[in-house]
Amino acid sequence: MIVIVPLAALLLDKGIQVREIFYPGNIAEYARLYAEGGNTALPPILVIKSARGQHWVVDGFHRVHAARQAKLLDVPAEVKTGTYRDAVLLACSQNKHGHPLTATEK
Repeated sequence: MIVIVPLAALLLDKGIQVREIFYPGNIAEYARLYAEGGNTALPPILVIKSARGQHWVVDGFHRVHAARQAKLLDVPAEVKTGTYRDAVLLACSQNKHGHPLTATEK
């Protein structure tokens, strides 16, 4: 289900993030797109919502950084319910576009 989620509610957990580094050029380009087109300028991020209400970002770390840089308050997100473990496993199946995964990231 796609819903609008406040950026302040999103958790960027290093244990879920598959990438070792962020790509500043991507963040800057995404921020520009958000600034020009609002929070729907890019595809929704993917979030796991826990039973305790935590919103772990699974896919869209660069987009969240860009949305914050563009001073947005919220972003659209596909929200699934699950546990931290579900978030980690789902994150491993993402990032099939953009920069190829490094050997360490794989």
